[in-house]
Amino acid sequence: MVTAIIALLLGGLLIPLGTRLENERIKDTEKRLMDIADALMGFAITGANPRLPCPDIDGDGLEDPASEATASCLQTEGELPWASLGLTGTDAWGRPFRYAPDDAYASPEGIPTTPDTGTGFMVQDLAGTPLTDWTSASSSEPPPNGPAAIVFSCAQDGIPNMENDNDSTVNTDANCTNSGTSDGLYTANTRREGSFDDILVWLSRNTLLNRLVAAGVWP
Repeated sequence: MVTAIIALLLGGLLIPLGTRLENERIKDTEKRLMDIADALMGFAITGANPRLPCPDIDGDGLEDPASEATASCLQTEGELPWASLGLTGTDAWGRPFRYAPDDAYASPEGIPTTPDTGTGFMVQDLAGTPLTDWTSASSSEPPPNGPAAIVFSCAQDGIPNMENDNDSTVNTDANCTNSGTSDGLYTANTRREGSFDDILVWLSRNTLLNRLVAAGVWP
């Protein structure tokens, strides 16, 4: 009887502790994402040509830049080039952040003076409601006011959820890998137990352009 009571008491203590630790990891990761957004803007301001870095596709923490010939990154999405940004490379669960810049904003020639986004990123919630501008001149053209970049953490479960999963194949390594090619559609939502826990932010092109103009480096 005494053992059963002790077990119940310990269980009551452990559950809140686990929840508290998880909430702390979420807050820590959200702060790291805000730091990443600031660092991306700093990278764009201080470069020879104002632009965002390309993703890291080989896991060394450095961007794998576009070639002058292609003027686009080697992959649309990869890991965050944390070393190029001078940041910590992982979220609070110790996993890499995923990162995707708009092609027009990561061009080696710099952000064009007509700063329309070109990749066609859109962020929506779990209900499919757009959270970013999806207005374009025609159905065949990407929205000119889309996000300049997407960054997300796979959070506790370690796998990209919903539209953040590029190929809809079950990710078995739980290390936030994401094979396949991004279709530009991403999901941001509050945590939904058992189905969605990614923590995603996007860098508004208008916020970035405002910082570049204020710094006197663009257009």
